[in-house]
Parts: sequence; structure tokens; C-alpha cells
Amino acid sequence: MKRSISSMSAWTAALLLCAGASQATHATPGRWAALTPLLAGTYGGKSGGSCAAQPATEGGATGALQVKANGKVQAPGIDIDVADSAIANIERRTTAAGIATSVALVAADQKTSLAVGRVSGMALAQARAGEQSFNCEGVRLPTALDKQALVLTLAGSLDTAGTIECSATPDEKPHPHPFALARGRATLGEHTLDLAAATDELVTRGPDGILKYHANLRDGRAFIAYYDEGGKVRNVVILDRGKDVLGCGPDE
Repeated sequence: MKRSISSMSAWTAALLLCAGASQATHATPGRWAALTPLLAGTYGGKSGGSCAAQPATEGGATGALQVKANGKVQAPGIDIDVADSAIANIERRTTAAGIATSVALVAADQKTSLAVGRVSGMALAQARAGEQSFNCEGVRLPTALDKQALVLTLAGSLDTAGTIECSATPDEKPHPHPFALARGRATLGEHTLDLAAATDELVTRGPDGILKYHANLRDGRAFIAYYDEGGKVRNVVILDRGKDVLGCGPDE
């Protein structure tokens, strides 16, 4: 298992990575059902913010981007559904101005996507369908988006319990540790981490179906968990100020 963990990427870079992915995966109905209600709202138009369609389309200068709780997204020239998006980059960060959350959901064929969030102090909302895109900035973001830790919002995908083979060093023979993640708290052997109080969280899902959750805590510890396409925990890592404390799961 790779123990090196890269820093949380910028939102725009994550979108480029998503758009550049080439391998498709099968969608599971309701994959982001816990997340899309937090994105629901109208961006641009009379709700505030400035929007533009690219290429220009009728109503693009005065229209708005609408996201429904069920994941349906509509804008001038765009009518898509992101509820079952195969690729995702969801980030919740602590900034000088407070909590900032950003979400990017991309279809397996990369033809449709939705991105909503606060990046570099700017509130943005973007949708894409094929060659058509609709981009808004200076929008009013839903207050619900920042209120709860991702580990709680996505508990249906992240919560788990069982045992996993772990070792403290690469040379140590792995042995089973009880592991559970529930209500924002992770316990692994003698280690307990309050993930709901994390300063930064990142959830990604790649075109291969692997889901990754990464949390940084105020005390310098970090927690990373990988889930396979079926939702089973594959690897877990606990770090303290960048150094491995415990690594679990098969080497890769």
C-alpha cells in the first residue's frame, strides 16, 4: 500500500483531473443522494451572481443555474442529472474566513458535470453538458453546504465496522485490528479520531470506483481510508504530522 499522501488539490485542478479521466465505471443509483440536497438552489439570475454560457446560447446572459435536491441540473442549454456521477471531488476546508466547501461531480463518460463551492474566496457554480457549459460567479451558496462535516454527510458511504490487518512499520508482520467508523468517529485498535472535528476533509471517487476519504485533525494527525467499488474498506492509514503511525490493508 502506498503510504505517501499528497496534499489536498485545488478545486480547479481537481476538475481538470476529472475531465481528463479516461476509464468509465458503472453508476450506482443514488450514489450522492445525501449530498445533492445540500447543493439544491438557484445560482445566478435574480438570486445574485453573474453567469455566462459558453458557447453563447439564448438566455445565457440573464439565465440561472438550477440544482434540485434529486440531482437534476438545468441551465440555458443544459439539462443533466448528477445524482449518480461516477467521479467526484468533494472538499471541506478551514480557511481564514471560515469553512469553505466545494463539490465537483462528473459523469463516467465525462460529458456532464456540476461544480459548486467557494474557491479562493469566490463563490462559483458551473455546469457542463458536452460542449456546452454554464458558469456563474459571485453566487449565493446554500448555507447547508458548510454546516456539517463530510464524514457525517456521507456516512452512508463511509461508516463501517470489522477487522483489518495492520502494521506499525513496513517490516512488522500485519495482525488484525478492530476498526469502526460511525457518527464521525474512527476507532482503529487503540487509536480514536474525531473526524467530525477535522480541519480539512477530502472525498474523491475515481473512474476505477475507488473512494478515498482523507481528514486532517488539529492535533497534527491525519486519517485516510480507501473503499473498493463495492463499498468495502480496502486500506486505512493513520499519520501523525506526516509520519506513519499505522498502515492497514494489502500492499499495492
